[in-house]
Amino acid sequence: MSPGSRPRYGILLPKRNARPSTKRTSAKRRSIFPICSSMGKIVSRWSGGVHPIFAVLFRLPSVYSSPHGKGDGFEMVIPLFGKKDRGEKKNGSEKSEVLFEKPRATAPREKGAASVIDVGVRDFETAVLRRSLEIPVLLDLWAPWCEPCRRLSPLLERLANQYAGSFLLAKVDIEKHAEIAMLLRVQSVPTVILFKDGRPVDAFMGALSEGEIRRFLERHIVLKKASAEEEQPGGLLEQIGRGEIARARDLVNETTSPPDRLRVLILSGDTNKSRTLLQELKGKEGAEGDPVLESAERLLGFFEEESPESLRIRESLRKNRLRELLPELLEKADDDSVRRRLLDLLVLMGRGELADEIRTRLARRVFS
Repeated sequence: MSPGSRPRYGILLPKRNARPSTKRTSAKRRSIFPICSSMGKIVSRWSGGVHPIFAVLFRLPSVYSSPHGKGDGFEMVIPLFGKKDRGEKKNGSEKSEVLFEKPRATAPREKGAASVIDVGVRDFETAVLRRSLEIPVLLDLWAPWCEPCRRLSPLLERLANQYAGSFLLAKVDIEKHAEIAMLLRVQSVPTVILFKDGRPVDAFMGALSEGEIRRFLERHIVLKKASAEEEQPGGLLEQIGRGEIARARDLVNETTSPPDRLRVLILSGDTNKSRTLLQELKGKEGAEGDPVLESAERLLGFFEEESPESLRIRESLRKNRLRELLPELLEKADDDSVRRRLLDLLVLMGRGELADEIRTRLARRVFS
């Protein structure tokens, strides 16, 4: 990088990674590495603590920590875009300025453009950062030797093609492009990062199920299928979150993931099919610890008790009265057993208008 030129993006790394300096510096000094141009070289130093133009990149416990935090957790932040900082020494020996400029948008996405692309160091800025200004970009960092990557990649590619136009899947082979993994501080693969508006907004690690990936995406993206199905009044998960289970059942088809199908079956009171499907899902790798499967198993066990309360709840679900049932359970939420049933139902519903409203009301009731 030529003297005086400025990188477009950067990562703020821990103090312990800073290059030794002969000058006396603040204890809060950090090293800034570029993410695109001049990959891997220190391009600037800046002292005086965490500048307000920087924002925390991820919120993953034990993986990423706030730049204000302490301990061995490492810091990874990306700058917000802005103008030069107000602070500048008169002698010009040290400046404190924004080193990163907002990328310019590229040409609009053409119809029929690929939904899955391979990305390397040279095209990372254009294919990921700039492209994310016009469409969300899901960055999949993987390796050929990684078994979980082999399970996750087909799911990501299927969703990218199924919801073509809703987001772009960009794949990075860290064996070929180790610089990207190093600068993003990737500790394990697969690691998946979602970029929007030129910056990362969320991430996950490990091989999630298809339903979990959908829920991850729906926190930030309105998913629209690349077919006539997008004309439906809301997708499957949206209808479940609203408590419209009858409509959700109409949307279930051969492409629906088994966990999402299980949610619909239980919330509609179909215990026989639910039990069969649950046993199939529990036998698959990665099923242990899945909150949807755990809540489903607890509810099915509760229904098998055939107590007056379990019969009443199951009958309400069979009659498509979930929207009426939830407020009734909320009124009895002081009872631990009722509250557990309500929480399990909310887990199966996921996020949505009705589910979020009940969660908020429940929190107020519990902590008031």
